[in-house]
Amino acid sequence: MQLGDFSLAIFPGTKHKNCDIAAVKVIVEEAGGKVTDLFGNGQRYDESINGAIISNGKVHDEVIKTIKSCL
Repeated sequence: MQLGDFSLAIFPGTKHKNCDIAAVKVIVEEAGGKVTDLFGNGQRYDESINGAIISNGKVHDEVIKTIKSCL
């Protein structure tokens, strides 16, 4: 494993911050990463969001699994 293999950010979600994540989603996905809600689902960005997991894709599914087991 090399430095940079795992990149991840978790955004808990707040009302009316959807535009912040919408821009991030475009950039991250164009670079090959992944952005979902806290449960691994896609979401609309023209309304309040249910948090966001933003990753390079390598640890995304594992993080979602861990979050689901804690909630």
